[in-house]
Amino acid sequence: MGATKETGPSEKNRTVNSFSMQFSTVAHDVGAASIFNRFLMVAGKCDSCGLDYAGHDATDGPAVIVMMFVGFIVAGLALWMEIAFEPPIWLHLVICVPVILVLSLDALRPLKGLFIGTQYKCRSVDDKFFP
Repeated sequence: MGATKETGPSEKNRTVNSFSMQFSTVAHDVGAASIFNRFLMVAGKCDSCGLDYAGHDATDGPAVIVMMFVGFIVAGLALWMEIAFEPPIWLHLVICVPVILVLSLDALRPLKGLFIGTQYKCRSVDDKFFP
């Protein structure tokens, strides 16, 4: 008979589809606990299963993507407003600043969850590689 390898909780969870964590910002396979303590602060570990999130950090990746897409959208909006209506600069600010804030804050948390979920699925932590 062949020997079977015992899988610990962290190895077993890696076989689960990481999309449950990505974009939805909920824990990997539990689905109930959030991976965030606050709006953008990643929790130290999962409240439900105890999975450690310390080795998974999104750093600046989500912010760069958000800046690129939101900048493109708002620049297009400002250019269209200027060509179509020729509003004063204060009206550009009144319209574009809230649009920038809403789009950026709405997109940042799901993208950070996507980065952390992808790292959870694909990256080694503490020199342990999982299939």
